[in-house]
Amino acid sequence: MTKVKALMKGDVERRTTVRQRLRNSGNELVDQVNLLVDHATAKLKEKGRPHELLIVQDDLDRLPSEVARRLYFDHGDMLKQLRAHLIFTVPIAMVLAPWPIGTVFE
Repeated sequence: MTKVKALMKGDVERRTTVRQRLRNSGNELVDQVNLLVDHATAKLKEKGRPHELLIVQDDLDRLPSEVARRLYFDHGDMLKQLRAHLIFTVPIAMVLAPWPIGTVFE
């Protein structure tokens, strides 16, 4: 993820290229994150620790509304594929939208 953030700080053309690649490889990204989650879960379980992971993604409430709409409504199913408990901060506009976010997430 650090590499992705570093790439996104570059020029406009590079950001566009990175976004297109991420858009085209979303399922692969989910698979890679799930491998990481599975590894962490296994290590916690080995040590007798609680092994259910919680991912908290903060500051997503600051996303522009169109970006948030695409993330939560267009790619919500992809987010739900992650094998961990998830907490996302959501822009208030998404909660009050005519298409309620509850239709995508519980």
